[in-house]
Amino acid sequence: MNQKVNRRRSNSITIRFDDSEKREWLKYCDSLSEPQFGSYADVILHLIRSNTTIQIDLKSLRDNTIALNKIGANLNQIAKACNSGKQLDAGSYVCFKEALNVLKINKDNLNNIWQLLKQ
Repeated sequence: MNQKVNRRRSNSITIRFDDSEKREWLKYCDSLSEPQFGSYADVILHLIRSNTTIQIDLKSLRDNTIALNKIGANLNQIAKACNSGKQLDAGSYVCFKEALNVLKINKDNLNNIWQLLKQ
């Protein structure tokens, strides 16, 4: 990043970092070994122009949240019954197993979304 490129830029944007953010930014810029980046501004322009966006289906996320809330309510009812000394009937047991399966699937989906966001 030590090369100076002769360009005329008439506009500026100021970015303020705290100490840890600045260290993180400098570490990121230093890790880039691309010769096209002569300045930190070039890195920012590259990030803007690369147009890397993540599309997340919020409707699906909302539907999952609603389903998880319903499952949570069912699990709370089952737990309350168990804690009061009642035994699970076959239907409650099946409901409990299905709820756990749905929770596992949703956990995997949320982990996938999290991994996309981290990239």
